[in-house]
Amino acid sequence: DVDMHLAIVKHLQLMGIRLFNKSLSISRAKNKLRTFQILMHHKLPVPDTIVVNSVQYIDEAITSLGRFPLIMKLSQGSFGNGVSILESKRSMRSMLDLVIASSQSHSPHILIQEYVREAKGTDMRIFVVGGKIVAAMERKASRGEFRANFQKGGSVSIVDLTDIEKDIAIRSAEALGLDVAGVDIIRTQNGPKILEVNSNPGIQGITMASGIDVADTIIQLAENKCKNERRKVLVE
Repeated sequence: DVDMHLAIVKHLQLMGIRLFNKSLSISRAKNKLRTFQILMHHKLPVPDTIVVNSVQYIDEAITSLGRFPLIMKLSQGSFGNGVSILESKRSMRSMLDLVIASSQSHSPHILIQEYVREAKGTDMRIFVVGGKIVAAMERKASRGEFRANFQKGGSVSIVDLTDIEKDIAIRSAEALGLDVAGVDIIRTQNGPKILEVNSNPGIQGITMASGIDVADTIIQLAENKCKNERRKVLVE
């Protein structure tokens, strides 16, 4: 339950307990629509996206985004859950009907995105800690799967990032106010685009791919934050 988890994080903040990612930053990252709004506001590149809450907007979405397949994302979801590929107008209508009918919300926000063919089921996860990139990996979807998530059986390997990819990863985490973030980027013919910014990224796959002890970098960030706060108190 996302709302319950956010309430717990907020309560810890009110108790004065030190945290990496604050409740507001987490709530932004957990909501894909809000994330895309913030990224676009900061002029960061994202896939072409249409937001719908009814099947009546199918034709407009198809016209705006072009040909099938298209990607459908629920506004909330992680580890590849809530993401589907739509192969035709009929499958798109059926999926939207199903999601809207089963949603507890009166008008769920559903993101319809362009499908990047040239990526061929491959994307990158960039781990940002304290405003710095500490590790990165390339993820490739398993056979018969379009999602490259490690939790969905995708393979991982080390990757060399361009300066642009490094820049947008750091700026994405900063835009959402995240001290610890996993930024998912896809390479397209028009340059890199941000798929998602995760506030609770898993470390198993990226540690295995990069050989970097990602957990240790997070611990170091915690230690440095505590030391800086102590120095501030002593100075004051």
